[in-house]
Amino acid sequence: MPFTTPAALRARATAILTDLCIKKNFDAMPTLMAPNVQVIHDDDPPLIGRDEFISHWKQALTYLPGFNIEIGDQVAEVNEESGGGKVWSLSKVNGLPGGKQKETVDMLEIDSEGKVVKIKDVQREIAC
Repeated sequence: MPFTTPAALRARATAILTDLCIKKNFDAMPTLMAPNVQVIHDDDPPLIGRDEFISHWKQALTYLPGFNIEIGDQVAEVNEESGGGKVWSLSKVNGLPGGKQKETVDMLEIDSEGKVVKIKDVQREIAC
């Protein structure tokens, strides 16, 4: 599947976020994430590499067993020169300590093969 349309990019971003945050299907990551992916959460230092990110994320989920997201609106921008592009995804985060909820905007940069090469998120707490 070529990743040259906004619809294809949004579908890939949804698949990535679903496998990471809802299904917790880490076996799918080699087909969805580049080996040298860069992941930046809020203002934390970046995690570089798929294996480092997955290890960190698995550990974080042990402290957040009810973690889940509700994927909402998405906007995609195609890179006309190289294929792939960027997707901005607005989601609601549930299952946080103390029943807190957050809104998150995840920016996923996806290459022409459909692998995410960069993820950056920003979050804010919302009233329950």
